[in-house]
Amino acid sequence: MKLIKDYFIKSFPPELIDQAVAMESLGGAYSPEKENIIMRLMFKLMKATPQENIREDNITKIAGCFLE
Repeated sequence: MKLIKDYFIKSFPPELIDQAVAMESLGGAYSPEKENIIMRLMFKLMKATPQENIREDNITKIAGCFLE
């Protein structure tokens, strides 16, 4: 959790962070078949595999901020 907050602090101006309703990571997915040929070759060299890391708990938490 601290890594995520550090990322936001380093990446966004304080004025924006002060107005934010939430600072969470929603996760993501990597689908090599959707990449162009150069990216597929690069990821193949790195032995990357398809992954999905969707953080449902954080999605629910952020949605709750907008429902209040």
